[in-house]
Amino acid sequence: MAVVRQGRNSPPYALITFVFLWVLSTAGAVIFYIAWGKANQSVTRTKQQMAQFVSYRDQQNPTVRDMLAQAGATKTVVSQLQREIADLKFSIAGAQHNGAVKVGSLIGSNGQIASTLSAAGVSGKSLLGAVTDLKSQLQQAVALQTQYKTAWRNYQHQFTDAQASFRSNSDTLNRKLASARKRIDALTAQLDAAKTAQASQATTLQTQISSQQQKFAGDLRKQFVLKQQYQQEVVARDLTIKNLQHQIQGLRAPTQGANAILSQADGKILRVSAVDSLVYLNIGSNEHLSVGQTFAVYSPQLGVGSGSHSGGKASIEVIKVGPYASVARITHVAAKQTLFPGDLIANPVFSSDLNRKYHFVVYGDFDLNGNGVPTAQGRRQIISLIEQWGGVVDSKLTSQTDFLVLGSPPAKPSLNFGSKQAPVSNSVANLQAQAQGRYNLLQSEAQGYSVPILDANRFLAMIGYYAHPLVHQ
Repeated sequence: MAVVRQGRNSPPYALITFVFLWVLSTAGAVIFYIAWGKANQSVTRTKQQMAQFVSYRDQQNPTVRDMLAQAGATKTVVSQLQREIADLKFSIAGAQHNGAVKVGSLIGSNGQIASTLSAAGVSGKSLLGAVTDLKSQLQQAVALQTQYKTAWRNYQHQFTDAQASFRSNSDTLNRKLASARKRIDALTAQLDAAKTAQASQATTLQTQISSQQQKFAGDLRKQFVLKQQYQQEVVARDLTIKNLQHQIQGLRAPTQGANAILSQADGKILRVSAVDSLVYLNIGSNEHLSVGQTFAVYSPQLGVGSGSHSGGKASIEVIKVGPYASVARITHVAAKQTLFPGDLIANPVFSSDLNRKYHFVVYGDFDLNGNGVPTAQGRRQIISLIEQWGGVVDSKLTSQTDFLVLGSPPAKPSLNFGSKQAPVSNSVANLQAQAQGRYNLLQSEAQGYSVPILDANRFLAMIGYYAHPLVHQ
């Protein structure tokens, strides 16, 4: 069988078909791209137009999205927006929905919507945002209004209760006031009656007083006489009391007045060394103690001022002084006596207080040598001892004097010529009389001032001075 082959000059149907399809597809693509570009332009214009009416934030609102979806379904976005705007304008401005009002005049920067938002204080926001804010503020205002209404009702209830309470209290007070008025009226009547009775009693008393005045005048004269008698008796008794007081001063106990000085201890013994004949004292340089100071030692049971010549049971002399303690040697111990820790020491001249110095008056002649002849030298020695240990020697006895130290009584002088005595000259007799008068006057003054009187023996014993024979007698 023979195969028929197309000739070289036959038409290329395949090529023609390919070219036709290519041209057709190219034309379709061009038309598609043109339509797509127009659609994009339309969408861009639509977005621009939408941006004039609705912001991007408002476009995200569900309500706006729903409106755009409805508009997209009908391909009438602008017309849908216009209708919404017209409806909004009709709702806001109350205009007829006839489309006569332009959208620009409604939503422009100076439009009715902008003016309304500015008057509401929410300018600078979109209409939807402003409406949302206003709606939120409205809700808050409604909530506050509800709260205020509730508070008002509460206050109204409280006011009603208070008003009822006030009415009740007012009624109670009115009843009490009425009762008080009745009582006042009754008391007023009683007062008037009392005034009348008082006036009557006053008249009666005035009459009684007149009669009593006469009686009192006579009694007063008697009392005046008795008063004078009592005053005279009081003066006499005062004189008696003063005399008794003067007598008591002479018998005053050692712990009173100036004699109290004689009962005061200056320190005590801390330890006794019998082997060395030493004692240790509880006073030292802080009490202004110095070497050579002497003391009399007393038993604490008997007290200062006991013993022979008031000199206690022993005497000591300080040989070493420390700040708080000192050492003394035993210079004398009375018969059948022993020193113990706790024994008291005293010296009427010594004072641990530099501001307190004891004042002495020394008068007469003293026998410090034990030869029986009192001399002025003995007096000077006693004065030296007093001043050496801090005492003050005064020439005149006053109320400030602490001690009077008297020597031997003045002796009547005589001149012996064998068995005959020469008469005393007048000058010597005068001196003797003056000395005796001075001696007696000092004793009297000391008794008047309650000043202790010390003779030579007692003075030397109390200061613990045993360096002369007289003390040993």
